Amino acid sequence: MVINNESIGLPIHNETKKILKSINEKLFSSIESSTRAEINKLPTFRYRELKHVTLNGPLETKIMTQPDGIITATVKGFTISTEIKIDISGLTLYAKIKTDPPR
Repeated sequence: MVINNESIGLPIHNETKKILKSINEKLFSSIESSTRAEINKLPTFRYRELKHVTLNGPLETKIMTQPDGIITATVKGFTISTEIKIDISGLTLYAKIKTDPPR
């Protein structure tokens, strides 16, 4: 049997980095699209830019490799903070948003 996979033989931390990078990209995209939609619903508010998104730890990660080669990652125990740029009636403001800590 020949298995053609670029990650075979690489240390698990390389795979972990890819997984966490993918989670970060999806998180950024999700927060940006939902923030844009909600802010633009408000009269006189206009969304301009998502400046940053930060996962604040400690992060609890669980990475499992299945027999079929599928890698599953679970990340929990964190808060999210973000900064957005908005216009309100012609004024440009920056807003910081932070989620509640996990319980």
